[in-house]
Amino acid sequence: MSDPFDRLRSSSPDVDAPSVDHIRSRARRIQRRRYVTVAASASVVVLLAGIGLFVRTNPTSHPSNTLAQQQTTEGGTAMTTTATPKALAPAAAPKTVANSNNASSAGAVSGSGSYLSPAQAGQAARPSAGLTLSLAIAKHSIGRGDDFTLKACNPSSSSFSQQMRAQTYDFEVSRGTSLVWQWSHGKAQPQNVTTVTWKPRECKSWSASWNGTDDLGTPVAPGTYQATGLLKTYPGDEQTKPQSFCLDAC
Repeated sequence: MSDPFDRLRSSSPDVDAPSVDHIRSRARRIQRRRYVTVAASASVVVLLAGIGLFVRTNPTSHPSNTLAQQQTTEGGTAMTTTATPKALAPAAAPKTVANSNNASSAGAVSGSGSYLSPAQAGQAARPSAGLTLSLAIAKHSIGRGDDFTLKACNPSSSSFSQQMRAQTYDFEVSRGTSLVWQWSHGKAQPQNVTTVTWKPRECKSWSASWNGTDDLGTPVAPGTYQATGLLKTYPGDEQTKPQSFCLDAC
């Protein structure tokens, strides 16, 4: 584009000077071209910045974050494994197992002292549905109180194994909705777990005596009470139905 002021610089007297409107029109066109040039440059800068931000924030665009397929051979059979990026690998879950007192611990301990992981203990903790429980109550031959006998029988023709706590059994005496006496009250209760096996048709029994007192050693009143036998299986206890009996006189 020619400069309109070249006419004014010309030394020829025959050249007419441009009008003011012409000069203003030329100035506006030049200014518009400058605006267009600046706007185009800014658009290019914004586009390049957006591309750079996308490349940085997109994990799949970087070769170090892609999943690598590795071919391995095990026992003569080809296997395909997928390598997961460390940033995406899930955290290991803590090892917790709930015991019979609703407390949690990191696994369990077998009767031989070896550690049982939660997965191993969960697999081994079969329910005692294969056992038949019964409770027998007999009066003391001399003195006040009763004798309790808990019996667990395997009615099957094959052996049956059950995870058991170190405290294998327990007895409770209640009256109505109130617990009066518990055989294990005040006794140490180890939390280790052992495996107990019943042979075909075999029965195991455990006995305890109650002298007619509560857990504090105070004699209770005569009347009707209910007794329950508990088999301390793992992870939850199994128990007999409450059985009513008469203390002294009913």
